[in-house]
Amino acid sequence: MPEYDFKTLSPSDFELLVRDLLAAEHSWRLEAFGHGRDGGVDLRSWLNGKKLVVQCKHYAGSTFSDLRAAARKELPKMQKERPDRYLFVTSQNLSRTQKDELASELSSLLLSPADLLIQSDINYLLGQHAQVERQHFKLWLASTEILDLIVRNGLWERSEALMEDIRDRVKLYVRSPGYERAAARLQENHVVVLTGVPGVGKSILAEMLLLAYWYEGWQVISLSSNIDEGWDTFRRNERQVFFFDDFLGQTDISERTSKNEDSRIVRFMDRVSGDPSKRLIMTTRSQILRQAALIREPLARGNFRLRECVVEIDDYGPLERARILYNHLYFSRLPRQVLQEFVAQKYYWPVVSHPNFSPRIIEQVLKREELSAELLAKALVTTLDRPIELWGTMFATVLSEVARRIVLTLVTFPVSGTSVKNIRSVARQEAQPLEFTHALRALEGTFIAIKTGATGDSDPDVLYANPSVRDFVLATLDEESEYIFSIISNADSLRQVLSLLEYAAAAASGELKFPKMARSIIVNQARVAEKVSSLIAHLLQEGARERYSNWEVRAAVIGPLAKISAIAYRLMPNHSVDMLEEAIKLNDEFRVDPGDAVTLQHLTLAVIAQAEGRIDAATKRVEKLVQSWSSALIDTEDIRNFADFVRKHEVTLQDYFDLVGLAEKCIEDALRKDIETMTDNRTDEDADNAWLDDIESVAREFGIGHKLSEDIEFERNNTADHYVEQEEEYPRSNYREVSYPAQEKSAYSDRSHIDGMFSQLS
Repeated sequence: MPEYDFKTLSPSDFELLVRDLLAAEHSWRLEAFGHGRDGGVDLRSWLNGKKLVVQCKHYAGSTFSDLRAAARKELPKMQKERPDRYLFVTSQNLSRTQKDELASELSSLLLSPADLLIQSDINYLLGQHAQVERQHFKLWLASTEILDLIVRNGLWERSEALMEDIRDRVKLYVRSPGYERAAARLQENHVVVLTGVPGVGKSILAEMLLLAYWYEGWQVISLSSNIDEGWDTFRRNERQVFFFDDFLGQTDISERTSKNEDSRIVRFMDRVSGDPSKRLIMTTRSQILRQAALIREPLARGNFRLRECVVEIDDYGPLERARILYNHLYFSRLPRQVLQEFVAQKYYWPVVSHPNFSPRIIEQVLKREELSAELLAKALVTTLDRPIELWGTMFATVLSEVARRIVLTLVTFPVSGTSVKNIRSVARQEAQPLEFTHALRALEGTFIAIKTGATGDSDPDVLYANPSVRDFVLATLDEESEYIFSIISNADSLRQVLSLLEYAAAAASGELKFPKMARSIIVNQARVAEKVSSLIAHLLQEGARERYSNWEVRAAVIGPLAKISAIAYRLMPNHSVDMLEEAIKLNDEFRVDPGDAVTLQHLTLAVIAQAEGRIDAATKRVEKLVQSWSSALIDTEDIRNFADFVRKHEVTLQDYFDLVGLAEKCIEDALRKDIETMTDNRTDEDADNAWLDDIESVAREFGIGHKLSEDIEFERNNTADHYVEQEEEYPRSNYREVSYPAQEKSAYSDRSHIDGMFSQLS
């Protein structure tokens, strides 16, 4: 029978172990539910209509009196829960007297003393269910005796240091779907190449695979320098698993492999693939593998696509992310009061939900010595916001100059990306076409993603592989301002320049997010203004040559220039007046189209900002723009923006023209037009009614609900009649009903579980 003390498990890990053991022993399907602030972890199931509750108390390092006090707190809680059967499970090793005493405390809840499980009972169940023991790696490294055994019997040859590292790291590991994919690929092909972006968890996943094979009696061999170590230790008919971490180098392929070694690696992979007694686990960053396959012929023929398993950050859902952070906090050396405050303020939520979540960043930050929970929370979020440590080394040392230009320039395009054609025109510069193509392919899977169009025959789109890359680029631009002007000088659209100016002007909590970027643009505003002027001239010439429509000119020139003008008075004060004059001149020259509300909004705000409080000097211009703006309103979002402007400026402008009267009439007209368009733009009954609800809400907000109530009610009836007629013509019985998962309920359940998990730290 195993004799684990479970000290390598966090309370969350202990919960999962108990759940799996009880499922194996009784075929129960247990789920977590509400957790109390006392640190208890509850599991629940319904068996033939009867409620089962399991309370898990991981008190391995506490005293019996602590455990008994916690047990007493269960009584009032369970009186509310009222389970039909109740189990109390603790990791403490109790004497018979202590177990009897604890059973007596819980006698009103337990059907029998057998429903009180202690350390020896859990070990007995582990002996009965080896598959559960096999799945919980953290149990195996619970003592130095096991480490000594591994070293003595040669099952982990020449790898004492690696084992020491794994023993320290396994406590932090959280199993994800990536493990199942990698294990299946390794079982099928005998070789798996784990790839992914920096910090996603490739190495620790590889180490967990090694542990699983060690547990089955395989000899583990770590290759530290080159593949020859694998050939030297290769033994026929012995079960061996080889591990080659960063086999192409940590930052660049030139670090590790020569052309001759490339061939030896491929031959070794092929040899292992054909031998059922051998396994090979290798790791590398996706970008390095792409780069190697492009420039080294032996590796290009290595059939890596069939052997590759990509470890993705999307493998970590909310619960996995929460457990990763929880384990790092639980096993950290942070003072208890810091952990309590961190939990009380729920500082974990911004980390768990951060789009740049990375296990490595969590590990890096928690190695620092923070003085308070607030400082710790700020350090975590700041590092996630600016993941320079995560991407910086690869960006500086691995990427070619063309690849760096692609990564940097992509920040000036929408989050949804841009076409390969667009990025080529601004990032290629003097590079040869093949250089650009190779750089693009090498970046795929790490810094960028490439997606084909919906039809498959359009130009593919290029976008950042995940949000942390964009944040890294912005942080880099904030530190290295010369990159900004390199991007601006090669821009071929005003929207690219606008994107950089918007980032430079972005603020949070009253402070600039990228202050160095903003300062650099202010200092070099003449360079930016010159580029804006040249782009305007170029785009207008191109528009005349290609016979752009009025709408195309407004979209390419006037729209972005209006937004630039609204920002320029802060970042380019010496040139903002000229830019605004040019924008207004073009606005007057090219007729305003429906849908130009946003453009006119920014022009209006720019004029008011330039007036610097002397609105009398700009009254006629503001009135004209407001009239144009109000006539371009086409949906409730436009209308709300216009209404907000009116509320903010009505006092300032009331002495010059009747802003409120103008706004009331225009908003009423716009809402009536919005109602009229519904007949030709129906989607489904719920969406149409929601559309009407939004119109009604805007009308009430601006005090004209009574004027539109009759029209809205008429359209509600018209909508209902339309869908009744549609139902009669196309009965639902002709269609297969499709049910979708209750995502909101699931999200709520996850949130409750996560809150309860972290409450244990307090």
